[in-house]
Formats: sequence, C-alpha cells, structure tokens
Amino acid sequence: MEDNNTFKNSFVYTFFQNSLGTNHLFFINVLINIVFGTIYSFRIIDSNFLLLLFGIVLPIIYIIGLYRFIIYSKDIFKEKPKIIKLFISKDINVLFMLIDISITVFIALLIYYQVFDYVIVRLIITTLLPVFYQMSIKIFLTIT
Repeated sequence: MEDNNTFKNSFVYTFFQNSLGTNHLFFINVLINIVFGTIYSFRIIDSNFLLLLFGIVLPIIYIIGLYRFIIYSKDIFKEKPKIIKLFISKDINVLFMLIDISITVFIALLIYYQVFDYVIVRLIITTLLPVFYQMSIKIFLTIT
C-alpha cells in the first residue's frame, strides 16, 4: 500500500494536481470538456478525433486517476464509507477500473460505428462523464 508521500509523488497525483488542482485550472478543463464535447455531440464538427479524445482517451485517463485516488483514500477515512468498502482490495479496484474502461470504450465504439449514435449518448460519453470524473478527482485532490 502506498503511503501519503509516495502517492503524492506519483505521476497520477502530480498530473491531476497540475491539471485540476487549482480552481482556475479546474474551471478551464471543465469548460474545454463541455465546449468540445457539446460540439461533437450535436455534430457541429463531426470529427472522429473529438470522439477519440473526449470519448475514449480523456475518460480512460480520468478513470485510472479516479480509481487510484479511491484506493489511496481508503487509508484517509477513519470510518470507511460504504463505497470505499467495496474497493477494499487492490485487485477488486483494478477489476472495476477495467470494467469501467471497457464499458466506456465499448459505448464509444458503438457511437463510432453508428450503432448507438444518438445525441444524448454522445453528450453523456463526451461531455457529462468526463466532467463527472473531473469533479470527482477534484474532490479527492481537495481531501488529500
């Protein structure tokens, strides 16, 4: 298990501290996700690159970071919240992270192949989920 100093010196923590650590950076990142995710969702710019970036790459980065924060934060709380009890072992944490990544990539591929290509699905995958992940990581950055 990583201790506080090891985790704070890790690439994951440093990356998110530098990209979401201050309120200004957090606002800019959320705004970028909302603007470009909405542009892609409503097909203002129909670019597969936007789907790749905002629908696959960024959510995967946020999912990995979020699950790393969850595994670290179980040592912070004296009384563990119910959600943290679910991730008590690192193996279960990794399993859920891989399932989460697989679902995200699968839905993005369905959008790409136009099987599940509805505005609301594109909006959820490219805008709402990344913003939710960013807000969750910001909360973990605040409590650590």
